[in-house]
Amino acid sequence: MVLMINRHKGAIIMGVYAAAREKQRSDASSTIPRILAALIVAAALAFGLGLAMPENAFALKTINQKDYALTEFDVQGHKYVKNKNLGKYEVTSYETNPVYPTTTHKYGTKKGYKATLETFMYLPVSYEASGDMGNPQSFDITPDGAYAYVTYPKAGSEDLGRIVRYDLKALENIANDDDDIGFLVKATHTHSVGKELSDLEKEILACMKIGPWCKIGHGSTMAYNPKDGCLWFLGETVSNTSNMQRINMKTLKPDLKINFTFSSNEKLLVSNNLTFDKQGRCYFYNYSGSTGSFPEGAMRIYQGQITNNKKVSFRLTKVSVLNNPTRRIQSMGYNPSSNRLYMVADEVIMSVPVKKLDKLKKKDVRLTIFKGAREYEDIAFDAKGNGYVMVNKRPELLATSKGF
Repeated sequence: MVLMINRHKGAIIMGVYAAAREKQRSDASSTIPRILAALIVAAALAFGLGLAMPENAFALKTINQKDYALTEFDVQGHKYVKNKNLGKYEVTSYETNPVYPTTTHKYGTKKGYKATLETFMYLPVSYEASGDMGNPQSFDITPDGAYAYVTYPKAGSEDLGRIVRYDLKALENIANDDDDIGFLVKATHTHSVGKELSDLEKEILACMKIGPWCKIGHGSTMAYNPKDGCLWFLGETVSNTSNMQRINMKTLKPDLKINFTFSSNEKLLVSNNLTFDKQGRCYFYNYSGSTGSFPEGAMRIYQGQITNNKKVSFRLTKVSVLNNPTRRIQSMGYNPSSNRLYMVADEVIMSVPVKKLDKLKKKDVRLTIFKGAREYEDIAFDAKGNGYVMVNKRPELLATSKGF
């Protein structure tokens, strides 16, 4: 029997095999070296040929961090910026949209910093079963704008979800050649009901990589780290005990987990949002409650880092924002072109410059309340500053206006 093996992998296999045979010759009277050699060669052959290995061979690596993740800070010395108060705004009833979209949306500014959002692409609702992609939670894109990643929770499960990668450039090319704005929705629906796919539908589905169901929870905190080219997420949110998990970009499932306790103060909790800047620093924000040393409703921003894939650390930035039009927290994003952080709630987006986080002034805070009634899930930007807001209740990507 002749085995065709990749030259590089074959060299590794033969080297391992030769080493094992040398071990045999050094102790011919023992059966242990022969067993060891057989095991090594079998594993090496499986690696080289892409054969299935036992599941525990690729088990999630887990690190238990001993130190608290949050650096101690001076509550009395903490400062606040009294930005313009635009009042409170809550979406009480979301817009309804047709199953198969035929028109685009455009939303202008109701109050605050002027900006617009306009339909870029509709996202699928069904793929394997009816509605299984109808509730996307997190969204991010690569700096070159080539790929988008979206998380989906599994219906009926508290901890299972999956990640889907979209080839944005290929889908945009298809969109430019197709007048049907709902082409992605229709192609995935055809797949979900088991009907025969057209050549165009096959081309559309080839632009999607569907990750396996795995333990990523609700999936609301996934973010792309441009420093290491990996996706990360917080495994536990609204909690003082949490974990940071890294996604393997080939398998689209976690391969590293760092467990940590956030603070010695159990009232300070990790929130349900996450983003990274171009230097690989991570961020989340939350609102202070009615008790404690902070003014109620103040928006606090935390800046952190993951050191050597072993340790998670955060610090509270020195200035919090007093006036927020909503108590709802949906997500957080970062624009590498403007170097600004974006805090997202339904129809409300606030942004602040990263370089001024410790000395924020009123003029640094941009706040936009948009017209409409959509559920805003996440925001992401490519390196050139092209921004996209992912909305729910008929999943859709909305492109931001230039300079937002």
